[in-house]
Parts: sequence; structure tokens; C-alpha cells
Amino acid sequence: MGKKNRSCCYRYLLMGVAFICLFLLPALAAATGKTVRVGWYQAPGLQEGTDPALLRGFNYEYLVRMAQYADWQYEYVFGDFGSLEQKLIQGEVDIIGDVAKTDERLAKYNYCAYPSCYSRMLMVCRLDDDRFAYNDYESFNGIKVATSPSSFRRAMLNREAGKHHFTVQYLEYPTDEEMLAALDNGEADVAIFSDAMLHKKYKILSEWEPAAQYFIVNKERLDLLDDMNRAMGQIQSADRFIQERLFDKYFSQNNGGLDLALTREEKEFVRQTAELTVLLAVNQRPLAYVEDGQVKGIVPAYLNLLSNQTGLHFKYRTYATVKELKDAIRAGEGDIYAQVPDVYDQQVTAGLKKTQPYLTLNYGIVYNPAQIGKIITLAIEDGENILQSRLEKQGFKVAVFSRPEACLQAVTSREADAAVVVGNIFEQLAYHAEYQSLLYKAQPDLDSGICLGIKDKNDPNLFRILSKGVGAIAPETMSELIRTEGTLPLQYTWQDYLYRNRNLISVIITLALIVAFFILWSRRQKKYNKVLEVTNIKLQDANEKLSAAKLQADKANESKSSFLSSMSHDLRTPLNGVIGFTNLALKTPGEESKQAYLQKIKIAGDLLLDLINDTLELSRLESGKLVLKPEPVEEKPFWESVVTALAPAAVMKEVHLEGDFADCPDNIIQVDPLQVKKVLLNLISNAIKYTQAGGKVSVKVLALEPPEGGCTRRIIVEDDGIGMSEEFLSRMYEPFSQEQRSEALNVTGTGLGLSIVKRIVESMQGSIKVHSKLHEGTRFTVDLPLEHWEKKQVPFKQGRDEDSIQAEQETFAGCKILLCEDIQMNAEITKLLLKNKRIQVDWAKDGQEGVELFKRAPDHYYSAILMDLRMPRLDGYAATEAIRRLDRDDARTVPILAMTADAFEEDVRRSKEVGMDGYITKPISPALLYQNLFIALTKK
Repeated sequence: MGKKNRSCCYRYLLMGVAFICLFLLPALAAATGKTVRVGWYQAPGLQEGTDPALLRGFNYEYLVRMAQYADWQYEYVFGDFGSLEQKLIQGEVDIIGDVAKTDERLAKYNYCAYPSCYSRMLMVCRLDDDRFAYNDYESFNGIKVATSPSSFRRAMLNREAGKHHFTVQYLEYPTDEEMLAALDNGEADVAIFSDAMLHKKYKILSEWEPAAQYFIVNKERLDLLDDMNRAMGQIQSADRFIQERLFDKYFSQNNGGLDLALTREEKEFVRQTAELTVLLAVNQRPLAYVEDGQVKGIVPAYLNLLSNQTGLHFKYRTYATVKELKDAIRAGEGDIYAQVPDVYDQQVTAGLKKTQPYLTLNYGIVYNPAQIGKIITLAIEDGENILQSRLEKQGFKVAVFSRPEACLQAVTSREADAAVVVGNIFEQLAYHAEYQSLLYKAQPDLDSGICLGIKDKNDPNLFRILSKGVGAIAPETMSELIRTEGTLPLQYTWQDYLYRNRNLISVIITLALIVAFFILWSRRQKKYNKVLEVTNIKLQDANEKLSAAKLQADKANESKSSFLSSMSHDLRTPLNGVIGFTNLALKTPGEESKQAYLQKIKIAGDLLLDLINDTLELSRLESGKLVLKPEPVEEKPFWESVVTALAPAAVMKEVHLEGDFADCPDNIIQVDPLQVKKVLLNLISNAIKYTQAGGKVSVKVLALEPPEGGCTRRIIVEDDGIGMSEEFLSRMYEPFSQEQRSEALNVTGTGLGLSIVKRIVESMQGSIKVHSKLHEGTRFTVDLPLEHWEKKQVPFKQGRDEDSIQAEQETFAGCKILLCEDIQMNAEITKLLLKNKRIQVDWAKDGQEGVELFKRAPDHYYSAILMDLRMPRLDGYAATEAIRRLDRDDARTVPILAMTADAFEEDVRRSKEVGMDGYITKPISPALLYQNLFIALTKK
């Protein structure tokens, strides 16, 4: 071999080694995940919980994300910060979160290179304490300050005290709760803490610039420091806004939650100012409008809150349109302008100071569906200069109208192709008859905020007070204001009533014409009174028959609705188990874990199949008729299968679901499994739906010995959810009954579940009781007469002997099967099952192709045919008849097995009539497939 060839070989060898190092070594390293001990102290919003399975907060989510990159596992050590800090120094804890840097701390432990978040330091006092003013440093001299054992907090306050020449007395408390308790009872004048803490009943006296907060690591654990720096770097690279997102999630409700104390000058301004004039446009219901001589709407309600917050008093000067308001602003009228856009508009906002936005206007386009794709001209309200400029830059023509109603009328009259209006305003107009044909589509790119504005020349204290007041009103308060003030009674016009009741009016007019006709007819045909009387009698009889038919139709519709709702409710629950555990299995790397999830998928899938089969059977029964089908089942696995199917729903809701079946560990009972599962599925799924995150649902089954009222089993489903009112308890079993509660706004359902449960329980000669209290939870107790069986009575088939397995293998050896199936997924499953038995398979994609393959094959080539019933071109029935008519010996003797999802008795009967030898229902059970195929081949 030449030098050149050897050089190439060496090069390829080195490349191979590099490839192994690059791809295999990280995988091997990842398999050695470290267990990291986390010091966990309680801090609202930041670190909450004492159960490792129920922890939450800003730091918890950040730690979870870090573990994904560093391949860590956590062990949590609970305590207060001081004790945990000592444990970290001594090596009993590895990391602690949310610690600011000081020179003293840098000597004790290591800091991560990246800050996890930033927070300001605040000095606060009670809301009712008027001894201090904002940044009134003279009044701070000698102030008693409550603080926790934090050198950083002291250092920050000492710096401020030295800068502004005041002294402080520190009162140290072990926890923030004790610190705030001292502030509440007057033991301390003020307290200092981070703005990330959720305390809303205090006002801010002073605040200092944000300081970075870090995760700290034991000095000896440089390996963990390297892992952490690497993981946080990767997090910052992949998710640059993670801190902002987590802060909004856990602390957004605190934004504006603390009042900002006024300075002495601002307090004096409030005291001397009797009343301020607020300019307001009132043609924007529900934002602002006049009703019964009163100014109402979202904006006036907000200003009332602002008045309570600041002590300022407002009176309103109203304008009929936005244009008139903006003309008044330009003219310098009034003191405060309530609807100033959060954009620079030289015509309107020049010479104004604006607060931060207090409300976002969500714009949308309103159009006639017939005009879609032809929108050129847009109608907007006069005075919306910025909106007009934006739309014209996008290439639209803009037509200006005085009011939002006029904009919509322009669309209906085809003066404009569409209109751009605020969503809240459109909701208050859309129900009118003339706008029923219009559609609304949100346009987020057009959204804008509105601010409070005052003239530059006004006293600057007014601007500062308004800005503090706007900042002190929490976002959730504004959201609640929009919900309450933005939902107004509908104001129907007579045109609306005509439109909404047009069908009824048509019927009334038709009936009136009929009556008029009969009156005229009776006047002109008096001599035929007898005939008319007989006719009326016939008409009355017809009406009675019509009423009876209508009643029967109504009952049929009610039965149909109940059937469909029950079917949907019951099918979705095990389907959720199939989907949920499938997702978990796809995300789980370990084979053993995958097998566990697959087993749970099979349990939920079996339950789903039972429900489908029963639904098909119920569709054949008359309304209200229920046939019980008891069979022997192993009791504990039976109860556990229902809880397992509902586990994914509980996990998604963050509800703890547990089952206790210790009272019946090794029993066999005679029961209709489908109906009892329906009872449990309804009760448990309802408990999960009406229990808040962090709550608990328990299921317990007790053996009643001796029986009570003939019942041998007691099922208890209990939760600590929102509970039910006494009024609702009296009608809870009525169909479609649902309690309208604010806590359950996002819970969907038809209200049929409990009526179904009661019917099933009573059909089984059982009883159901309920105990529930508002906000405390609900307990359902179901007693059922389930017969206990001795194991020797139960005809369970525990398995097959070796001889039968050997016979099956010998029978299948060398077999060739023709599979007629139009669905590729079903065909692939069947082919894999047959190939596992070393059976050769030819696949025909429909009945016609199956007949052609059979014709071209030599006599007795195929050992059997698996035939789907529903296929294109030629279905399974016709294909079987075509094969049986062929002039060859094997056409009459080859076994043909139906394989279909059709499970009615008439389908089985018809398959036999056309010459099929067996019937296998889908979903395919491997055991049943092999059993039917073995029987067919051995009979051949």
C-alpha cells in the first residue's frame, strides 16, 4: 500500500474517531445525570410549596428548564434562607436561588455568571400611615425599619441613608411574614423588601434601582457551577425573554399592586384642588356614554377608581364625537383629557403630557362576506388621524364618518367596503338587525393604547399624581372593570324585534290569512254549516294527531340529544387517556417507561372499544330502555383501570387523583362493567373538572359486610373543589342542568352526566347520595348490589397449553393470505400481525383488485382471504360473491373471513349469506385474529 493510500486511511480513521467522540460521548455523559440539592425557602411568587411534587414559582420553572439542559435531578431541602445559607456553606446544600451579590457573600460561595432575574428594593409603610411622604428623607430620620436577615437589604438602605443623611433603626425578623406582621401592628414604621414579593396592602415611600439576582453554588462544587453557567447560557441563547415571561406569569398581578406614596408637594396640590374638568367623548358605548343623564362606561369607571386612588375629584365635560373632543383638546379646554392616543399626533397631542396607557383599544375590520377580497375603501370614525394614516400607508382608501354606527351603515349601504372599529364598540352594535350580515376580524397590528393627557403648562404635580395613580391600579383590576362595565344590556329596536322574530311573524301572518279566509268562507257559505262543523271536527282530530306526533318527535329528539351527548362524554374520556399516554410515551426515552405507558394506552383503548360497542347496541334500543349485561370481573384491576384512564386529565389540570381499593384486593364480582365504568367516569371526570389546580380527587371502594339494603359495594368519589349550592343540589339530576358559576366559566359540558349516572344506578337497584358545600368540595356515595363470585365459578381462560401453541404454529407455517383492505394503516397493522406468525401476505387495496389477484393466482395458492366489508369500487360482500362464482375448485373452499368495524347482527348475517366463513371486528385483537384464522384453516 502506498503512502498516499495509508494517509487516506489514517485520515478516515481519525474522522471516524472524531465522529464517535462528537455524537456518542455526550450521550454517554448525559446518561450520568447528577442529583443536585436545592435550598428551598418560601417566597410568594418566587418559590412556593413544601411538597416536592407541588412546587411552583419563578425559580421553580427556571430550575426545571436548567435541569433539562444540564441533565440534573433535584433533591429539595426546605428551610428559611439563613439556615439554608449555612447548609450551602457547609456542603449540605448545593445551590440556592435569588441571591444578590455583596462582597461579604462573594467570599462565602460562588455566583452563576448569568443573573436569573432583576428586582428593585422598596421601602413601604401601611396605607393608613400619613406620617411619611414619598422620598421625604427628613421624615425618615430615626425611622424603625423591619427587615429579614439579609445583608443585601441593609446594604441598600445604608447606602440610601448615607446619601440622603438620615439614620435608621433595624428590627430583624426571621421571616418576611413576621417582618410584615411587625409593620401591621405598629412595632415597625416601615419594611424593606423586593418588588417581586406579592404584598398589596402597603404604599411605597422610596425605591432603588434594580439589582441582579443570581443562583449561588457551594464553593467546592465547581462542576455544578460549570454545568449551571453552560445551561443558563444555552437558555439565554434559545429563549432570550424567559425572565420577562416568567416575571409576567408570577408577578404581573403585583404590577401596580402597591400604592406609591405622594410627596408633600403632591399632597398639598390634592388638598388645594377642589375639582378638575375631564374632557370625554361619549359616542363610544361601552367605553364612554351617557345614560339617564349619567356619564357611564369603562373610561368613567376607571376615572372613578383613579379618583379614589389619588384623592382628586373630577367632573365631566362630554362631547358627541371623537372629532369634537380632539377639537376641544387643541383649543386647550378643560384640565384632563381622558382619551389621548398613545402615539405622537402633532394635531392632537402637541403640548400635552401623557401618562402611561391605561387601556388598549383592540381594532378590527368589519365587512360583508360578499365583499371579501374586494376591500378597497375603509370607513373610520372622524378624528382617528393616526388610524387613517396607518390605513393609507397600507394602500387603502379611507372614508370618514361621524360615529361608529355610521361606519357600519356605510358598509351595509356599500358606501364603503369595510369599516375599522374598536371590538368593544362593535359588540354593542353587532346584534342589531341591520348589522346581522356583517363579520368582524381582529387586526392586532392596528391596536393602540389610550392615556390621560394634561397641558404642559399645568402644575407638574398633577401629571405626577395621575401617573402614580395609573401605575397603582393593577392590570387585573382593569380586566375586571372591562368585564363588568363592558357587558351591557342589549337595547333592541322595533326593527331588531321584527328581524329576530321574523319566522314567528311569518307564521302569524300566514295564520291570520288563513283565519281571514275561513271567516270570509263561513260568511259566504252559511248553508254549508253542517259540512263546516264536520270539517272542523276532522281538523280538530288532525290537530290532536299532529300534537301527538309532535310530542313523539320531541321525545325522539330528546332521546337523540341525550344519546349523542352521553356518547361524546364517555368516548372522550378514554380517548384522552390514549392520546395523553401516547404523547408521554413519545417523549419518554426509556424502553421500560414506554412499555408502562403502552400498557396504560391499552387499558384506555380497551375501555374505548367497550364504549363504542355499547353505543352501537344502545342505538337500537328505545329511549329510556337499558339492558344490563353482567359478567365476572377481577375487582381491583377493574376499579384501577377507570382511575388509570382519567389520570392524564388530572395531570393536565394539576389535580392529584388517587384511588383506594384496599378493601377488595382479590375479589371477583358479577357486574356490567360498561355501565359501572360510565358511573365512575362521569363522577370522577366531573370532580376533576370542578377542582382547581393543586386540589385533590379521591376514589374509594368499600365492601359492605353485611350488605346494606341489598348493596354490597360502596363507591365514594370525593373532591375539595368548588362544590355546589343548595339550590342546584335540588335539580342536579335533571338533564342539561349546569350551575352557572364564575369559578366554572371555562368548564364545558352538556349537563347530562349526572342524569345518566342516576339512571344507571337505579337500573342496577342501587342508590346514589351527594354531600356538597360551596368552596369546600363534593362527595358522591354510590351503593351497588354487586354479586361476589368464588374464583372457581369464573370461566376465565388463563392461557393456552404448549400443544395448542405448537398446533397453531404448524398450521400457519407456509400459509399465504390474501388481504383485501383499502385503509393503508389497517393493512400495515394486519400484515405485521400475520408476518409475526411467518404467514405470507398479498395486499389488495380494494375488492376489485382482490378478485383480480385471486383469479391470477394458481389453484389453492391462497390458504385464506381476509376481506374488509367497506371498500371503494367493489365492497367486501360483492367481492366475496364474485370469488365464490369463479369456475375453480378453491373458489368454493378457500376460507374468507370478514374483517370490519361493522358490528351489527345484520352485518354478520349478511356476510354468512354471501359465503364468508368467519367475522372479525375492528379494532383487531391479535388473539382473536389468530384464533379465527386457526379455526378456519383447520376446518378447511
